[in-house]
Amino acid sequence: MSANTLTVISTVAGIIVGFLTSWWFTRSSKRHAEAERVILLKEISTLRSLLSGVAESVTKPIISDVSVDQALRSAQLPDRVAEAVVTSLKSASSASTVDVFVRASLGALLNEHGEVSVSRLLREVAHALPDATPSSIVASLEELRRSGRVSWSGDDVRKAEVVRVLPQ
Repeated sequence: MSANTLTVISTVAGIIVGFLTSWWFTRSSKRHAEAERVILLKEISTLRSLLSGVAESVTKPIISDVSVDQALRSAQLPDRVAEAVVTSLKSASSASTVDVFVRASLGALLNEHGEVSVSRLLREVAHALPDATPSSIVASLEELRRSGRVSWSGDDVRKAEVVRVLPQ
C-alpha cells in the first residue's frame, strides 16, 4: 500500500469518526436537555400548587395590607421571604398565619429534589413566628399531608428528616 493511499484512507476515516462523534454528542445533549425540561416542568407544577395553596388560605383583608412591591422585592431575596410574609400577615388569626407561613416557607426552602429539611422548616417558622407553638406547625403540616400536598417517612413529622412536596 502506498503512502498516498494510506493518507487518503486515514483522512476519510478521520472525517467519518469526527462526524459520528459530533452526531453522538448532539443526540446525547438533546436527550439530556429534554430530561432537564421535564424536571423543570415538574418543579414549576409543584411551585404553582404551593402558591395556589397559599393564595387559597389568604383572605381579602390580608391582601389589602400587603404591598405588592414589597412582596416582589422579598421574593428576590429567599432568606428574607419568611420575615416579609410574617410582617404582612400580622392582622390574620394565629392559626391561619401559621398555615400560610408554613406553606410559604415550604415554597421558599424547597430544594431541587422537591424536599425541605424538617429541622430547617421548623426553625424558620419558629424564628419568624415566636408565638407559634410547635404543635400548631406540626398540625399545619399534617393538614397538608392529609390533603396530599406533602409527604414524609414515618408517622411523626418531627422524626422525619425531610418533607417532600408533591406535585398537584
